[in-house]
Amino acid sequence: MYKSKHTVRNYKNSSNFLYYFLTVALVFAGITLTACKNETIDAETVKASRSSISQIVDTTGNVDSAEYKNLSIPSAGKVVKSVKKGDYVKKGEILIEIDDRRTELLISQTEENITIAESSLKMAKLNYQNALDANHIAVQLSKDNNEMASQSVKSALTALENANNIGSASMQTANISLLNAQNSYNQTISQAKTALEQANYQLSTAKNNGLTGIALAQYESAVATAQASYNSTVAAAEASINSAASAINQAEASARSGSENAEEAYNQALISQSLTYWNTLASLEQAESQIKAALESINTANIQVEIAKINLDIAKLDIENMSIKSPFDGIVQNINFTEGEYLSPGIAAITVISNELEIKTNIEESDISKIKPGQKAEITLDAYPGEILSGEVKEVSKISNNLAGVITFPVTIKVAEEKRELLMYGISANITIFISENTDILVVPSISIFEENGKNYVYLYDPSGNEGFTIKEVETGISDFENTEIISGLNEGEEIFLIKPEREKTNMFSR
Repeated sequence: MYKSKHTVRNYKNSSNFLYYFLTVALVFAGITLTACKNETIDAETVKASRSSISQIVDTTGNVDSAEYKNLSIPSAGKVVKSVKKGDYVKKGEILIEIDDRRTELLISQTEENITIAESSLKMAKLNYQNALDANHIAVQLSKDNNEMASQSVKSALTALENANNIGSASMQTANISLLNAQNSYNQTISQAKTALEQANYQLSTAKNNGLTGIALAQYESAVATAQASYNSTVAAAEASINSAASAINQAEASARSGSENAEEAYNQALISQSLTYWNTLASLEQAESQIKAALESINTANIQVEIAKINLDIAKLDIENMSIKSPFDGIVQNINFTEGEYLSPGIAAITVISNELEIKTNIEESDISKIKPGQKAEITLDAYPGEILSGEVKEVSKISNNLAGVITFPVTIKVAEEKRELLMYGISANITIFISENTDILVVPSISIFEENGKNYVYLYDPSGNEGFTIKEVETGISDFENTEIISGLNEGEEIFLIKPEREKTNMFSR
């Protein structure tokens, strides 16, 4: 049920009550001595004050264990030892023991099988090492032979490249000589031709000028000399060109011969390298085959060892299955067997509850949306009516319960440490969960607020008026049913009537 809790300072205090009583008495005496007029019989008043209003949910529940376990024995057997109902147990403590003599014999046998398998594994590893050593030697020899063959190929290739380079250089030199001869031929022929043309020109000019005799003979001699020089120059240039061309042919033949010889040596080196490669490859494959065989023996031996160890683990697991250990510190709540009885797996044999006690309750669906983990709570126990325990919401279940059509949700309350020793499994508890709290607000008792036409009013104490009060409209805020927040219309300290004042038509002594 959704309720509220409040605190209002200076309200229902015995000293205030005495003060109100004396005030009423004095006012009454004053009334009897005054003239006849309408008066107000004084009612109880209270001052508007600043306080807090808390919204809460009240519910009931029980002290329960934070955890419980129904435990069954994993393996069938005869109970040889057991705890008693109500015993306190520690985490890991043995609760039930089953006869395990057969399993211990199986463990001894399995340990012997492990020793045999490990011995086979050692022998397989030794054979594997021998195969590795043999392979290492074969690899080293193969490496050396391949390196020698490779070096021979490199040397032959270098010789071939050198022969090609030398032949190319000789050819290049011969070609340069031929080019130079051709250039020299062209130049010298051109010069000789120019000289011959000049001599013929001079002779022709002399003839045109009418020269005869010795003078003309000189020009004719010059032409003959130029012609002879030209013929000689042509013959020499042609001889130089022919010599350079012959040198090219010789260089080409020499280069071809050297290259062919070097190429033949290179091909022979490649053939030798190929033979070396295949020979070493066969040797390496044989060594690798021995390694694989030895490695396979190791793998088989390893599997045998692992199988033996698995069998040992299974046997040890069977030993562990011969007992039930407590999963936490707690109390033995129930035992469903007697010592010496034969137990079967899957049947709950013992129930243990945790020492960690907490409050469990159920909240109706209309209020469950207000409940959140971490909210503060106050708890009272029927067994300790004078004690108030502090706590907080630990868990709100997402799964509902349906009891006779009423939907509720389980809620767990964790109790603070200072009074946890008061908790006893199963006892009843009254819980107040604090939903929200507004502090330092102006409040008045809810009974002092009167509603009319959708508006709220209070009767403000006003001794200066004829009636002794003034009606004031107020704006209200939150309420916990007992007290209500005043947002506007009143100030702190102003005094109001708790109930609506009654008006008297005349003084009691009027005539």
